Amino acid sequence: MHLLFDGELAAFDTLRFVEEKIGAGLWSLNVKTGEMRWSRGMFQIFGMEPGSVEPTLPLFRSMMHPDDRLSRGDFDRILREGVSIEREFRILRRDGRIRWVANRGEPVLNGQGQIDRAIGIVCDVTSKQNAMQELRATEGRYRTLAKSLSTIVWTTPADGQATDLPEWRDLTGQSLAQLQGRGWLDAVHPEDRDLVAAAWAQSIAQRQTFNITYRVRLKDGTYRWFNARGAPVLTTGGEVKEWIGVLIDMCQTPASLDDGRWLTGAQARAARAILNWTVKDIADAANVSVSTIRRLEESDGPSNLRGDIANAIRDAFEASGVEFILLPSGPPAVRPRRIVS
Repeated sequence: MHLLFDGELAAFDTLRFVEEKIGAGLWSLNVKTGEMRWSRGMFQIFGMEPGSVEPTLPLFRSMMHPDDRLSRGDFDRILREGVSIEREFRILRRDGRIRWVANRGEPVLNGQGQIDRAIGIVCDVTSKQNAMQELRATEGRYRTLAKSLSTIVWTTPADGQATDLPEWRDLTGQSLAQLQGRGWLDAVHPEDRDLVAAAWAQSIAQRQTFNITYRVRLKDGTYRWFNARGAPVLTTGGEVKEWIGVLIDMCQTPASLDDGRWLTGAQARAARAILNWTVKDIADAANVSVSTIRRLEESDGPSNLRGDIANAIRDAFEASGVEFILLPSGPPAVRPRRIVS
């Protein structure tokens, strides 16, 4: 072993340096006598001066936070079962501070194969625990905000194959096995399913944003309109790391959406009826082809048109007196624009 320091105390100085830099301490336990030995780093972790107390197993346990203290502790498992231990818990230092530590230990056998003593290392992991708690708090705030906005957050791996969508399961009643891969599409309305699958496949293949409105079968068997939006998360090298997106409840969001993909075939047909227009009339007004309008109106579901084209069609309808609305329940609808005097 290469020591960091020279001289008679090279080993001691090297151990002291390592313990200080990584926030660690070593301990050993005599099985027969219950006596312990602590390194300088152990005393420092517990907020004590080295040699100020006699290290014992009861003292070690007394330093553990009451909520983390086991009725039969880690040391008992080593002595009773002869197994290694690895556990994180809080300690109450003599200065009143609370720190998180990771305790790792294992038994040492004598020549007769019996447990003679136990040795281990304690590392201060407070920074890691604080970061994890902050991450959980941030995620909790994000989830709460998303819920208040009637929004579901979803993620998938880079290939777009779902592994687990907890909020989707809560919404649709699908099991984990049912939704995995592309199984989540089974909860999409049959009339919208092929369109959604094609749009998702195109987004995956071209690494472009995903944005489409469709009907989802809820756990009670009814259908509800949602808008799904997603985008790829890229690595520093430009590769797709994962996909993240939201599913927005269209019946709980304001009706003033400017997303052309919100336009459905049923809305287009209803809007023409309100205005008493032919297919050619709306095609001319929106400056698009007749075949584009016919393709839009082929189904009741969401449009698979490019956003700018769908927006042009909606703009043409709205300019002529049609208002697109979202009802408290049911699909997106249209009505004659109200005239405010």
